[in-house]
Amino acid sequence: MAIFGYIVLSGNTDKTVSQACDIANAVTQACDTAKLDGVFVEEASNRSVSILKRPKFLEVRRALSSGDIFVVAATDILGTNPKELLQALQSLSRKGVSVVLARARLTLDSPDGKAYMALLRSVVKMQVRLQRLQW
Repeated sequence: MAIFGYIVLSGNTDKTVSQACDIANAVTQACDTAKLDGVFVEEASNRSVSILKRPKFLEVRRALSSGDIFVVAATDILGTNPKELLQALQSLSRKGVSVVLARARLTLDSPDGKAYMALLRSVVKMQVRLQRLQW
């Protein structure tokens, strides 16, 4: 089992350091002996480039395998587009990777995490319906 962190650099150094601290805290809370096997640092803005096209996200996704853990400070670090976020999280889930949202203190395979994913799927469905109506 490997544990990988994912950070998106911000122009605000405090936000970048905060992400790193959140990830480190989540890993140490998960297990006293746990350590990060790697941290992938993305230089693209979380708004300017789709999560599924970011080089470091693609690299960490390739490095992860079933049973591994992917730790990110929060989902808004991954992106703000609900459809892209859902696709990215589902791509990790399909690989058997456990996703930890450090600030929310939950994993996506926990009951709260499953509720979050159900809510995210509902938001995406609503967006699709509204787009069809051209609202």
